[in-house]
Amino acid sequence: MHEFSLASALVELVRRHVPTGCRLRSVTVEAGPLRGIDRQTMQMAWMNATSGCDFEGAALKLILHPWRLHCPQCQRHWQSDEPLVSCACGHPTPTPSGDDQMRLLSLEVTEPEATAAPA
Repeated sequence: MHEFSLASALVELVRRHVPTGCRLRSVTVEAGPLRGIDRQTMQMAWMNATSGCDFEGAALKLILHPWRLHCPQCQRHWQSDEPLVSCACGHPTPTPSGDDQMRLLSLEVTEPEATAAPA
């Protein structure tokens, strides 16, 4: 359940980048497979971390990269959401690879409405 600490850290990162007076609508984040993020748990953690703050209601958009697998027997390369899968040739333990990076890709904000000048 490390998603809760990731969500809290993400809130602090976003706070530093949202322009003053703007309302956060959405955050887009990408993560490598070694980060081990469960999509549903991360969404729940984001909702919890933003509850009661300026970012409440902002959407979290996750791009979770798949594992890259290589079979040492037939030299096949492919991608999978699971690291422990057999190769189509029957080899039971292909070599998984991937990274653990997590990057903030974008923020979508609504700018504050201009106040009308007094007449």
